[in-house]
Amino acid sequence: AAHGTARSCAELSLVVVLKELTLLLLQLQEVAADARDQLLQGDRPLLSLVAHPARNVRLAACQCLWALVLAFPAHLAPLLNVSLNRLRAEHAKLSAPTPDKKAAEAIHEAVSAHAHAVSALVAAVPRTPFGGPASLINATLNAAADLVASGGESSAAAAWVMLRSLLCLDHEWMGAKPRLGKLYSMLKASLAERVEVSKERKEVVESELRSRAQALRALTAYLELTPEAYAA
Repeated sequence: AAHGTARSCAELSLVVVLKELTLLLLQLQEVAADARDQLLQGDRPLLSLVAHPARNVRLAACQCLWALVLAFPAHLAPLLNVSLNRLRAEHAKLSAPTPDKKAAEAIHEAVSAHAHAVSALVAAVPRTPFGGPASLINATLNAAADLVASGGESSAAAAWVMLRSLLCLDHEWMGAKPRLGKLYSMLKASLAERVEVSKERKEVVESELRSRAQALRALTAYLELTPEAYAA
């Protein structure tokens, strides 16, 4: 853990270390307290690694984050709270003018990274003894709805990743009327409007179709969990 969180650790080594730590945490659980402390307080804490520039490192860090809260459930709520706050902060930057395309892409990458971290933590909720605070779970759904409402392919993709993690919870939770209404609003915002197809709008159309495909995958996952919703 000390090697993985050290700033001198190479990218490929970092991925391997994070995967090994994931297995270690799942096997040893509360015995791995030293690894936990290093991952949370090392030179590069786990919550900073989930926003690493390299996608393979981010995914390995999210997997390790998921394993950490399974081994130490008391850390679930504070880590989820921090991750949601960071997601909101990066999302707020999307509405501000950016100096160049590269800076805008970095913000989109950060939104996606923190959305994956939130998703990893939410997905761990059903496997922890006492679950997670209802306020933070509801905040996750609200954050996903805000991302869809703001428009843009990357924001929508981040939202649907978060929604898929929420579907890991008891299906009765999502089936409650207020939350189901929010889900329908998200789907309507993504799927209701017609796509104007033309050669001049090729890139826009492709982006729109990818966003719709992600929404449809989320809808399919929901219907698989709650087949009674077909009749709704």
